[in-house]
Amino acid sequence: ELALADPPPFVSFAAANGESLDAAVEIQKVVVQDASEDRDGDGLPDNYEMDTYGDLKTSDGSTDFDSDGDDDGDEWLRGTDPKDPHSKFALQVIPQGDGTKIVLWTGQLGRVYDLEWSRTLKSFDLIQVGISGLVPLVERLDELHNGDPEGFYRVITKFPTLGR
Repeated sequence: ELALADPPPFVSFAAANGESLDAAVEIQKVVVQDASEDRDGDGLPDNYEMDTYGDLKTSDGSTDFDSDGDDDGDEWLRGTDPKDPHSKFALQVIPQGDGTKIVLWTGQLGRVYDLEWSRTLKSFDLIQVGISGLVPLVERLDELHNGDPEGFYRVITKFPTLGR
């Protein structure tokens, strides 16, 4: 049985006018639910470490194997490749001539996304929940905020975990 991890592990922001807000990105770590899945206690599942690094010692989750500024634990949560400095989670907003906006981001297999919008970065309205990351580029058309030239989008990345 699959369940979504809680709290959401990765949040990314972009301004409605298309500007990126890298400084506003917030990362929340999630502890692996079953201790037997993380024998070294670094927050990274053992099967992920073995598949990615070939052992449980190369990364403790706080290292930055590819020196791209994102630690290996954050890359696992985002679904990016911790051994490729060009593998990034990218959120983009493209304003359209009719006032609507296309919101797109790089999808990752095994991830689920929620798309939200806010005028102030304090309180967000849900646009869509449970968007699958099965495609390499996730695209959503926001027709709800076509009269709002200013505002912010937030994509919350979640990942399935084994439920009990």
